[in-house]
Amino acid sequence: MGNLGLLELVGMISLLIVLVPAVLYLNSLRKTLLLIDVKNRTIDPNYVWFMFIIGFNLYYHFKLVNSIATSLSNEFADRKIAIDQKRPGETIGYINSSFLVTYVIYFFTFSHPNLDKELIEYILVYGALISWIIYWVKINRYKKLLIADNNKLI
Repeated sequence: MGNLGLLELVGMISLLIVLVPAVLYLNSLRKTLLLIDVKNRTIDPNYVWFMFIIGFNLYYHFKLVNSIATSLSNEFADRKIAIDQKRPGETIGYINSSFLVTYVIYFFTFSHPNLDKELIEYILVYGALISWIIYWVKINRYKKLLIADNNKLI
């Protein structure tokens, strides 16, 4: 019975390791959308939580990236703030979404004996992780630009 308690503890810790960054990430996206005027938003900020629907989230991340890019683009144009991209964060967001979808498809369908499966999985997992971090940092930079512009108006 002692091992069952340990397994439950390891399971809970593993869940927290995955869940906490996901909540922080999605809340960051939500807060960014909240800084955007309603007329410039193409998605409700609270819709980011749909990312917790397993399976659907593979499609929805593409939708979310597109909506955030459009919303940010609209807002920056409206505020006349110069930015480095026409559609902020879209490219790296799509790269991240693509890595995730490719990993899931590869994981569940391909097992070619001549391929080094572990190497491909590492490339896909680390590609997804690195592009996710880059996307999150990029969106946070745009959020800080919006906050700085709000402070300028006060």
